[in-house]
Amino acid sequence: MSSKAILSIGIDGDHPLMKTMPTAPSAEFIRQGIADARIATHEAGFTGFRFVELKPETCADELAELLREKHWDALIIGGGFKLVPGFITQLKDVVNTTKNLSPKTQILFTSLPSTIIDSARRVK
Repeated sequence: MSSKAILSIGIDGDHPLMKTMPTAPSAEFIRQGIADARIATHEAGFTGFRFVELKPETCADELAELLREKHWDALIIGGGFKLVPGFITQLKDVVNTTKNLSPKTQILFTSLPSTIIDSARRVK
């Protein structure tokens, strides 16, 4: 059992730019993957796991609020941030916001929701 505080963030699978992701999964596939990830992290004993969907337009501000709320041992950044060409600026904002407000938070990346559990297992 791990009491590590793990915050996983992603972008709404219905956002129009998500369809520009190479081999873009459907919004339903993403939603189901996130639901499965919640179950998998719980079953693996991660008691401090939380997934939050952020809006691209306000993601840095939303993340800043979450980082001020409590200390997170790790931030798992969803594939939409790194795989959608239109979200590169948001990816930089998310990484910089985390490093500025919570420098001890470990940053991990996923490509699909099904890999969230793998990232959670890598948290130190």
